[in-house]
Amino acid sequence: MPLDELLANAGKYLPDNDTVKTYILCRLGNDSQTAADALRRFNRNIRGDKMSIQDVIGGLRAWTRDADPGFPEY
Repeated sequence: MPLDELLANAGKYLPDNDTVKTYILCRLGNDSQTAADALRRFNRNIRGDKMSIQDVIGGLRAWTRDADPGFPEY
């Protein structure tokens, strides 16, 4: 989803179940960090910081480089 949509309505993108671990991923890791921070703030203010929200550092490029060299870059 576009980052601006997530930032405008972060709660819409969190699962209802607080035990679900949530990982945010983008191409380079910059937008996912911003998105994860917004989701964490919403979670902390509304739900009391119960959910695990992580961004994938380095994004899809790091995944391709470090975990799966066959994964296509876009």
